[in-house]
Amino acid sequence: MTGGVVVTAAPKSEWNAKLFSIGEMSTCLYAWCLPCCAMASARTEYDESNFIFNLCNLTPSMTRNIIRQGYGIEGNACEDILLPCFVGPCVLNQLLTEVRKRGPIRGGEHGQQEWQKGLFSCDSGACMYAMCFPQCAVAESRKRYDDSSFLLNCLCSGVALNRSIIRTGYGLEGNCITDILFSCILPICVISQALQETKERGRVQAKPPAAGMH
Repeated sequence: MTGGVVVTAAPKSEWNAKLFSIGEMSTCLYAWCLPCCAMASARTEYDESNFIFNLCNLTPSMTRNIIRQGYGIEGNACEDILLPCFVGPCVLNQLLTEVRKRGPIRGGEHGQQEWQKGLFSCDSGACMYAMCFPQCAVAESRKRYDDSSFLLNCLCSGVALNRSIIRTGYGLEGNCITDILFSCILPICVISQALQETKERGRVQAKPPAAGMH
């Protein structure tokens, strides 16, 4: 494989921000009063992805999972699903505080690497999987990318969001507009491309913060 494959699991780090810690009062109030905006802000500050895209496509569970997996923080999919259901504002406050302590990841939305597999690359196995079991194929590509939960991605991830996660994580060229348009017009091709790209590149490492951030 090529493109930064990880063959051994790195040790998980601890959260810098505690779940029930208030921290900055402004951040806490933001999470409680405007939870949808706080959710979108958390991912935008994490990988510089588009705020409006995140506002329309994310759930609190997926936001927590993306940030936790991306930084290599301890936890699991059950926590990602259940904690936002019971203590949602606390989760969003924790995510915002964590991202602001660690800083945005390198690459992110402004990556310029070329896709190794084109949108119309032909792989019969990937195409059949995408056509017959599209949501399972979406979940499989994300699992290959960062070893996140297959079930969580089956339940919570869409085609455009999955492409956005993989594109920003690998630092690939593109933007939220292409993520949405391609996913609406050519969803099977987008899913197949994601399957092939993640198979080629393999699992990513937890991303360090960008230079100059702490």
